[in-house]
Amino acid sequence: MGILANIKALKNVQKIKNGRTAAFTISAITNLIINLPDAQKTLDSTSFNQVFELYKQLNKCKNKMNLDYDGYLATAVDILKEFDKIAPCESYLGMEPFEAMMLMREVRKTSGEV
Repeated sequence: MGILANIKALKNVQKIKNGRTAAFTISAITNLIINLPDAQKTLDSTSFNQVFELYKQLNKCKNKMNLDYDGYLATAVDILKEFDKIAPCESYLGMEPFEAMMLMREVRKTSGEV
């Protein structure tokens, strides 16, 4: 995903934070929430290679979805669940620590929790 696409995705995040909807792809959301340089620093080479492969696969998903804030978060949680199966993703999330902690609560919530 290019720089212009990343800027557009960031602007779309601001739109949904303000109560509107915006078009996102799985690729765009993945690029916003996964920090590959941090993954490379914190993971062993085998885990990093698996994370990188999943990252590349998800970057092929270019179908646009019109999402509100809740839809964006639900999609981000689904993506993170896949990464978390490979390696705990707190150490390579592309967001500030408090947001990461709150999002990871949702990722690790069991189906019986409300």
